[in-house]
Order: sequence, then C-alpha cells, then structure tokens
Amino acid sequence: MESFEFTSAVCGYHIYKEIWEPNVGDKFLALRELHNQFDKYAIKVLNGEETVGHLPCEYSKIAWYFLACGRSLSVEVTGHRRRCKQLCGGMEIPCYVFEKSDHKSLEGSPNEEGLTL
Repeated sequence: MESFEFTSAVCGYHIYKEIWEPNVGDKFLALRELHNQFDKYAIKVLNGEETVGHLPCEYSKIAWYFLACGRSLSVEVTGHRRRCKQLCGGMEIPCYVFEKSDHKSLEGSPNEEGLTL
C-alpha cells in the first residue's frame, strides 16, 4: 500500500483548550473513536491518553478505513489556532496527517487496543 498523508486540522480546540496548548511540531496519534454518537467514522487525536480534538468529517471516513486495515496515523501541528472552516464556528489547529510508520518519534504509544506500537 502507498503512504497516506494529507493537510488537515485538529477540530474542536475550543472544547479541549484546557487540556493542551498546541505548538508547531507537536506530534500526536490518530485513532478511531468507536462509540462517537455524532459521527460513526470519528477519528480522535490523542495527546498521550487524552483526546485533544478530532479530524474533520470530510477526512474521517477515509482515515477510518485506513486505520481499520491495521495502518497507523499520526498528526503533526503545522500552525497556530484559527477559526474553524466548518459551520461549527469553533477553533481548529492546522496539521499534517501521515502514516505513523514513517516517524519513529511516536514509538511506544498505545494503539486503540491498548497495545504499544
């Protein structure tokens, strides 16, 4: 399979701003959120074990299937908070999403089954 990468954003900063302060270059793990009541294809972004946001809906379905096939995705912050481009009117953090295996700095993070990667 070819690599998987795209420019995106971590949505929901206005909800999670008490948990984290984003810095350009920060790297996080992206996992499926199996029981999200609003989006059955939700992809959460984790800082350690805490959710700090989600990928936008327009990318979550593709990322969901990529992760369901056993691949791993990471998220790297590329900019400072900005107004969300979606209708929610909240804040988002620009990011780059990529296949985790290309970046060894996240080794040792637990996957969604709790296994260390």
